Amino acid sequence: MPQFGLRSVERTAPVAARPDLPDLPWTFPGAEVIQVTYEVDLEAALDLLPTPLSRPVPPYARLIVARYPDSPVGPFAEALLLLACRYRMEPKQYVVACVVTTEAAREAEAALWGIDARVGAVELQRERTAAGSEAIAATVAASGPLAGVLLPSAYAIEPAMIRYDPFVSVRRTEDDELEVVQFSGAPAVHEARLSKGASATCQTDAWADTWFRLRSLNMISATFAVADLQRTALEVLPAPAPAAR
Repeated sequence: MPQFGLRSVERTAPVAARPDLPDLPWTFPGAEVIQVTYEVDLEAALDLLPTPLSRPVPPYARLIVARYPDSPVGPFAEALLLLACRYRMEPKQYVVACVVTTEAAREAEAALWGIDARVGAVELQRERTAAGSEAIAATVAASGPLAGVLLPSAYAIEPAMIRYDPFVSVRRTEDDELEVVQFSGAPAVHEARLSKGASATCQTDAWADTWFRLRSLNMISATFAVADLQRTALEVLPAPAPAAR
């Protein structure tokens, strides 16, 4: 039987979007994207996953660090801490935490997708090695260091090998019903790299912090891509069919 998240979802007032924001969907061309996948603590995963979503086996999270040279709110970088989950048996990614580098990006995340982002520092570095691979690193901070990622000897792979599961969130309606909403489109990947021996390190020792609770226990995979990413308007996903009696 599926094991569902334990986090309750309260109804929150919508955040007004700036009138000058372009209509959705938004495309982020030429984004540089690190994605690391790793196993996490089961208790933490269930505590942070909302009730309509079930967890995979083993429980795992993803950290996406992206640099957007072009966006409707100008260039910025972003770090997304995501919990892998299932909804109607389909793989999704629930946004647990987010750090962006500009106030304009923070406002857009809140108004358009309901993401409670913080403004901080997100750094991504790429360095070509003598062997023709790349050494890729990233750091994330907001009121102190949060995470670091290292992809040594990242070598070229086929772009089709890169996969990004859809982003989802959960909200409570005025009728006190829970809705699962999805808001990411299909990427167009132009360049892809894979790294073996990669690491994702937690850089905060605040045990109650989400970044600490979802720290890496065992690495699964680490990729880098240059891609055109897309964020769509919130799409309410169909409710699961009633269980057969």
